[in-house]
Amino acid sequence: MNLIIDRLLLVVLLVGFLFGTGLAFAQERSPINLLDNSSFERVDKQQAWSVKEGSVFRFTSDVSLTGKYSLNWDNSNPDTYELVTQKVPLTSGRSYELSAWIKTEDVKGVRESGATIALGYSGHDEKYITGGPHPGGQKGTRDWWQLIAYTGAVPQDVGYGTFTCYVRKNSSSGKSFTGRVWWDDVQLRPVSMEVHILKPFYKSRITDEQSQISLEANVWPEDFNLGLKDIQIHLQILKSGQNTSVAIDRIYTFDQESDKRTMVVAEDLKQLVNGEYDVRIEMIHANTKQILWQEHRSIYRVSESLDQLRVHIDEHRRLILDGKPFFPIGVYTRNAPVKDLAGTAFNCFMSYDELSSKQMDAAHEANLKVIYSIKNYFNKIWYSPTKIQSIYDEVPAIRSRVKALRDHPALLAWYVNDELGPDCLLEHRAHYKLLNEEDPHHPAWSLHNKPFEMPTLMDTADVMGIDTYPVPEEPLAKVAEDMLATQNAVRNARAVWAVPQIFNWTVFGREGRPPTLEEMRCMSWQAICNDASGLIFYSLAQLRRDKKHSFEKQFDAVKVMAAEVANYSDILLSIEKLPVIRVSHQAWLHWTARKIGDTLYIFAVNDASGEGEVMFEIGQNVSKIQRVLLSDKQVKTCREIDSSKWQEKILKSEVHIYKIKL
Repeated sequence: MNLIIDRLLLVVLLVGFLFGTGLAFAQERSPINLLDNSSFERVDKQQAWSVKEGSVFRFTSDVSLTGKYSLNWDNSNPDTYELVTQKVPLTSGRSYELSAWIKTEDVKGVRESGATIALGYSGHDEKYITGGPHPGGQKGTRDWWQLIAYTGAVPQDVGYGTFTCYVRKNSSSGKSFTGRVWWDDVQLRPVSMEVHILKPFYKSRITDEQSQISLEANVWPEDFNLGLKDIQIHLQILKSGQNTSVAIDRIYTFDQESDKRTMVVAEDLKQLVNGEYDVRIEMIHANTKQILWQEHRSIYRVSESLDQLRVHIDEHRRLILDGKPFFPIGVYTRNAPVKDLAGTAFNCFMSYDELSSKQMDAAHEANLKVIYSIKNYFNKIWYSPTKIQSIYDEVPAIRSRVKALRDHPALLAWYVNDELGPDCLLEHRAHYKLLNEEDPHHPAWSLHNKPFEMPTLMDTADVMGIDTYPVPEEPLAKVAEDMLATQNAVRNARAVWAVPQIFNWTVFGREGRPPTLEEMRCMSWQAICNDASGLIFYSLAQLRRDKKHSFEKQFDAVKVMAAEVANYSDILLSIEKLPVIRVSHQAWLHWTARKIGDTLYIFAVNDASGEGEVMFEIGQNVSKIQRVLLSDKQVKTCREIDSSKWQEKILKSEVHIYKIKL
């Protein structure tokens, strides 16, 4: 019974998200389509698709969804791997939706997700740059179903995209599937309205204390040959499943004197009764009220305050654990290395393995928290649990793990994503919705390595993560660059936990070396000074794999660096109001400040891209200015210029901590 309910739930979720990402209720899809011959009705030799004679691909009238023809793949040789493509112009900075209707028959043979579509990126000279979205597909025998995927903002220098219909092969064996597949009514179109939920910031929960919904809409009316004056934003909030029960109905007009395509709207929802609500955000024609684009989200009005939850993220983007602020300092690992971490500065870990109750109990006994991974529960991932054979298996599999572990005292958060992008957007949203309903007590953490794709993903998690591993090929300053880009991407509306490098790239077959203690320290404090509210280092397992360097020696350095951060973690979590602070601008300098009572702390780090003198000034008289040395915890009095101002030279990679008595 539960399996049937979960399958129905996912169908409802996905259909709802399809409506919510461009499908207007009771209306046809937007006619915009950048693909030529998208329904494969033109089968002459001049058609746009790269179908060759003798290929496993052909146009067929035997099976179709609409019209007379479809694109067919018929393969009996597991060593055959072919693609059908079409090249189309793209605009840098825009996001796109790609979709196809797909039917499969006896598609089998390898551990992969099956028949799908993809989009690759080329420059204006049509030379390949990088891959784009490549969503998971379908295998076995299934009737027509629609696959919808998304890009993030298309990277700079991209001029063309290559839309591809294909059946995935296993990357390890190189073998492909056998069977038959049909594609029909494929589509590639620009996303004409992007919506980001700024509030509520945790679990989509509206409470008495956090009662506001705030959202940002970015629009491109030119896709419909319209201007900003020709469109409006229509917001409706309805009781879930009750299309006639409208709680909020508002229309917003763009400033006629401005050319800004971004609008932020806010409404107080304290008056809502408890329950789940559908949030519909529409871009409509100002005169005809025709729906041009529609997005869809879910929110929950609850009587329980966030402070009543065991774990949550507060309005300052801090993790709150059992009522107290908590700064996660952890490592990625395999299994549960409790013996390695017990008694160190680390307070949590993220294991790639499914941990047993015994392992969770051991972590709890050692006062270690667990960020539990459910990141493999995507049909797209070839090594996903074997019980996941289609997208319809994802939600019930996640539900089972969440119910089994949500009450364990060692659980800190759910690790929901490891660098999967917007090509899985609908699945990301379905997973997040499930977590919000089944376990409001633990945040969802989503890791990504491309900040330009994060705006599309920010509504699928409570905490975002960014991993940057620059040593030795890239500048250390890339950590700060990526952190700033991530904070901007999520509009400073989500907590960000950084994933700094502690490993040696040689374990992945590349040239490299382990980062030094100085480099690890520099990367950690770059993240902190750019508002990281947690650090989860990658990775303890890779330290063990490095056969050229002593694990004990490397891990000792990691522990020293982690202890330095832990020594200030309580201070970093302070939200006391700061005095006026002025710091002379240097492109290579990153700094932040905290106040505890009458003591002010300034943390400053040089990202190693330059060095020089830095002037600090406090907007009031102070009684003492000291610099604390991280390496040996010594304290020295700074050279004071007057009672509120001082100057010091900060060398490359240095971290300076100043303790000021007000």
